[in-house]
Amino acid sequence: MSKLATSLAIAAVGAFGVACRSDAQIRRLVPRCYQLEIGPWRPVLGSNERYHRLPTQIRLDTTSWPTHGRHLEPNIAYPYARSFPETPRWRGSGDSISLLWSNGFSVTRVMLIQHGANLAGEAVAESDDHPIPTKPVPRARVVARAASCAEQGARASKSSLLRR
Repeated sequence: MSKLATSLAIAAVGAFGVACRSDAQIRRLVPRCYQLEIGPWRPVLGSNERYHRLPTQIRLDTTSWPTHGRHLEPNIAYPYARSFPETPRWRGSGDSISLLWSNGFSVTRVMLIQHGANLAGEAVAESDDHPIPTKPVPRARVVARAASCAEQGARASKSSLLRR
């Protein structure tokens, strides 16, 4: 390989922010997809269930939001079209991942820790409604199993075509 070709290759790698990173770090920059298994909410969500209905498949994208975490897809299908800046999003640290969805009023957080090939943890349903006396915050057990992003992309494309 010529010096020019080598220099261009190094510049291209650097431009994508992966120069000087180990193979393990480079692998982490690839989008990852998971199938979510959500247990029952305790206490029951009741009329708020539709604001915390987690998708059964998620994609942890590598694209960063300007200030908070990375893109997470898809969003919760809220009953009223509403969004909150830089959500949904995810963050990873060591062997744990946190997921966050919000419409500005209802927040759903999922905290997951790696257990072998899977991730397991808890979803927490929060709200801007603070009744007196306070009620326990609903929680549900969540298991995330690795899934193919190609399959999820095909399903997302198909469902977006059906909505047109």
